[in-house]
Amino acid sequence: QLLNPYFWTKMMLIVVVALATLGLQRSIERRAGVWESRRAIYAVRAGALGLVCVWAAIMVMGRWIAYGV
Repeated sequence: QLLNPYFWTKMMLIVVVALATLGLQRSIERRAGVWESRRAIYAVRAGALGLVCVWAAIMVMGRWIAYGV
């Protein structure tokens, strides 16, 4: 499986989602008193939705590993 492009795409996406999750978490912790703003809430929601989309892509790549070269 180490030569499969879907496997390596999945591994790279896992690294991306891990770093993005840490960044989002730190951003939320730093701005603890700013959450009265709707703009801040929408920004966090957009970031969380982006992370969910990356997780969905990771699942798809996991399924496609069986069909790769």
